Amino acid sequence: MVLDRRSQRLLGIAASLIMLFQTGLAAAEGDARVLTKSFVALSDSATLSLSQLSDSELNRRILPILVDELEFLDRAAPDDGLADLELRYDLIEIGETGPRDNRILTLQGTVNEDADANLKLWSSGGGSSLFQGRTRDFAFSRGYRLSAEIRQGPTLVWQGYVEAAAPRGDAIEVLSPMVQVLLGRMESTVDEIVRLF
Repeated sequence: MVLDRRSQRLLGIAASLIMLFQTGLAAAEGDARVLTKSFVALSDSATLSLSQLSDSELNRRILPILVDELEFLDRAAPDDGLADLELRYDLIEIGETGPRDNRILTLQGTVNEDADANLKLWSSGGGSSLFQGRTRDFAFSRGYRLSAEIRQGPTLVWQGYVEAAAPRGDAIEVLSPMVQVLLGRMESTVDEIVRLF
């Protein structure tokens, strides 16, 4: 396909925009996205009991890691089991479930006519659009999302999640660093990408 000057210029601008907005947005193996929101300050002596949001094999598998981290942070429920707050958690496997249109730029035309260039600037469904913010810039083919919330009765004190790509080999090895990253931010509001290992 031969492009006229206008089409070549549009293509050059589109390529520059793509490079500008996409550089550095893909997450590397070992990175995690952490998003937390604190609603009420935790007291230094607050202890937490644990409860699963769903009865799954993954939630049973992560329970000892959560218990160890709460003990390390000196926030584990006392021996009598009467904690000040409840930490509810859910671990799920996430990833791409099917094909989707990731095209940012499409070109149509023939040798004998003008070419049309379509540049997707925004999409409510995310995908690979340029101006969607940073809500879906952390993408991978398979991984885990650990969601958690702290409640005092009906009051939501804190909530957050961490998601990370599953490493090659034993994918479950990513869970301990995920727990450390998420529970280490129990008293803060963050939206960041951090290195797990």
